[in-house]
Amino acid sequence: MDTIISKDYKEALFASLRSGLKNEKLLLSENIDLEKLLLIAAHQNLFPFVFQSLTSTENFVNTEVYSKYFPQFLASFSIQVRRTEGFLKLYPKFTEKGIYPVVVKGIICRNLYGEFAECRPSGDEDIFVKKTEFSKAAEILEDNGFEGECTNITEKQLETLHHLEFKRKDLMIELHSNLLDYRNELRKKMNSYFSSAVDSGIFVEIKGVKIKTLNHTDHFLYLIFHAFNHFILSGMGIRQMIDILLYFEKYKDEINMEYIKKALDNTNSKYFVSDLIRIGNKYLGFSIEPLAEEKNIEELLNDLLCMGTFGNSTEVHAAAGQMTSAAFSEGNTFLKTLFPTRDWLSRRYPELIEKPYLLPLCWVKRWLRFLKSGNEKEKISESMAVGKRRIALLKKYEVL
Repeated sequence: MDTIISKDYKEALFASLRSGLKNEKLLLSENIDLEKLLLIAAHQNLFPFVFQSLTSTENFVNTEVYSKYFPQFLASFSIQVRRTEGFLKLYPKFTEKGIYPVVVKGIICRNLYGEFAECRPSGDEDIFVKKTEFSKAAEILEDNGFEGECTNITEKQLETLHHLEFKRKDLMIELHSNLLDYRNELRKKMNSYFSSAVDSGIFVEIKGVKIKTLNHTDHFLYLIFHAFNHFILSGMGIRQMIDILLYFEKYKDEINMEYIKKALDNTNSKYFVSDLIRIGNKYLGFSIEPLAEEKNIEELLNDLLCMGTFGNSTEVHAAAGQMTSAAFSEGNTFLKTLFPTRDWLSRRYPELIEKPYLLPLCWVKRWLRFLKSGNEKEKISESMAVGKRRIALLKKYEVL
């Protein structure tokens, strides 16, 4: 369900974020319920960041809210520290075998946050390898205690597979054969910009460990496309916007902006990016020149706040995402929401690539998962409402 955040709490959230990002003194109105503010931050997966920011105020550490939520903050912070350490110990295991996976988002973006780095949570780390190295990379992960979600991936499946998840008790890795998925022509077009990304990568050092990542132009474009992909699917949150703006602020002199502008024009994403920039300038103190005229920054901002980190925090939002995705293809949007295409479902069920006859079974699995979590009539109604609103927003940004 869409939940509009009031002006006071919107300003309090951004004041807390700006305080940490720009090292500014944090002043909040006495009318702000700090517990409510932290819950709003948690919806954006920014709870640790806002909690840490609040500790800079004079009386926060003496409040009941501090006592109540400090254990949660400490746990979140400690888990992220362990994940970072675990990944930095893991990466050399690849290089010892002659593989240099390209690391994107995650630890690279956290490095932009300075002393707040471990307050920017990452549920996983993303690594991207050549398709010819995918099986060997998967084997290295398994040899180091990770369990893959799927085995026996074929060469044909690798061509359009987005990623596979590998889990260990302390860490999750997303192993990518493609940086973006192939669910429609727009995503295929975005993916094409990274066909030689592994070869053109650069090396950075984080806490003494040498890591390969995308060059700064490619990484900036990827952060944009990754956010845009979530936006047109089921929505995105504030954290992805901050990653983009911080990355540009730090590496703007090394980013080929002419190349970026052409890529954004080619993918209908320039208005979206420009309004993200305007939101960052207005609420977070950035000073970045937008690339196109304004569409509607307040409506976009409300969507970011409503949809949460990746827009799929509930089955309602996930189903609404299917509705927006269906709007990109010809035919009845409602029917395509109920009966997604094989291309759409192959991200969750890669076996569909070579076994299309399993599609009806996958439809049933998807419906059961949706219906298990609550009142189906109410959920369907809510999903349709969210989906219709987001389709209208996508049309304003000239995506549809």
